Parts: sequence; C-alpha cells; structure tokens
Amino acid sequence: AEEEVPGSEQKQQWHCLELWPATPELLALPKEERVLRTTQELLVSHDGPFPPGALTEDAPIICWESIQVQMFFGMVMGGPVVIIFFPIVAALLRSWHALVCGDVGVGLP
Repeated sequence: AEEEVPGSEQKQQWHCLELWPATPELLALPKEERVLRTTQELLVSHDGPFPPGALTEDAPIICWESIQVQMFFGMVMGGPVVIIFFPIVAALLRSWHALVCGDVGVGLP
C-alpha cells in the first residue's frame, strides 16, 4: 500500500506574482501598503498547479522598448562572440591598428 505524506490531504494553493504590471508608484509605497496592494493587484492564485497556458499573457511593450531589449542582449550575448573573432580579423588585416582605426590597406604591400 502507498504511504500517505502528512499534510497531503490539505488543499494546496499555488501562487504567482506577476511583476510586469508593477508601477513605480506602487514600488514607492511604504512596505505595509506595498505588500497589501501587491497581493491584491499582482498575485495570481490557483488551487493546485496552474493549468498549461494559464500564466501566458502578453505584456504591453512598445516598439522602442523591444528594440532596447534586443540591443542590450545583442551587446551582452554578442560581445563575447565578437571578442573571440577580434584577434583573427586583426591577424587577417595584419595589425590591431588597422582593425581599430579602420585604415585597412594602408601600408600593405
């Protein structure tokens, strides 16, 4: 027979705190009021595990914000790739100076 875990007969409630709609005004409130309003406005609860797709909601984002995020991740995640190939390109151009200053072809035979 299966052994029952103590407390498993109790109804479990799952919670998710959606932070994307949090405004600067809400975050600037005193702690007690901020906690109260956060649980009222940003907390999503469900009895048991959330069903698939229950927490998928498109956050409103404008085009400029999307471009900023892409630029940030392009620098953070693309920077190391560029750094890896930097010495190879410099060797092909025959000098660091040519790569950095852009005077490709100057002084080449």
